[in-house]
Amino acid sequence: MQILLAHNLIEDCLKGNRLSQQQLYKNCFDFLMRICRRYVSNNDDAVDLMNQTFLKVLTNLANFRQNENFEAWISTIAIHTAIDHIRKNKRYRERVALSDDYKVELFSYDQISINVATDKMMAEDIMKMIQLLPILTREVLNLNVIEGYHHKEIGEILGISEEASRWHLHKARQILKEKLLVNKKVKVA
Repeated sequence: MQILLAHNLIEDCLKGNRLSQQQLYKNCFDFLMRICRRYVSNNDDAVDLMNQTFLKVLTNLANFRQNENFEAWISTIAIHTAIDHIRKNKRYRERVALSDDYKVELFSYDQISINVATDKMMAEDIMKMIQLLPILTREVLNLNVIEGYHHKEIGEILGISEEASRWHLHKARQILKEKLLVNKKVKVA
């Protein structure tokens, strides 16, 4: 889905035209909500995160170059806003303490086939399953699988060790695999 941008919409927004800013907000709303929804547990928090993102979009609109992809540009802002939100609120999140002697077992990335899951379920069902993951586990999953960050980077962003990041990704995949298997059995029965 592509965001509809009228020819002079960005220019009018830069001039402070409130109607143009409102139109840009409407045009970007669904796109930004999908990104923000991945990082928070409920719609109210997603709307709050999306509004913070849009404020940053408006504030930095002068930095947008017309030859850039607008969706990619605002997507980057949304992801960074979500990461800032994660960092700001990390003292409220659950933590998993890994003992020094605990070793994260290696696992293959083919344990869950997203293609098979999407064939069997609607994307909304998968999103609901992801929303039920523990907060830190969900954040690691989003940053690694969806945004493409490496475990070392995730560790720095979230203030956890690289091993803890790997553990959370493993846990997310394990939980989702179990939910997918249960859902498959329910639909077959």
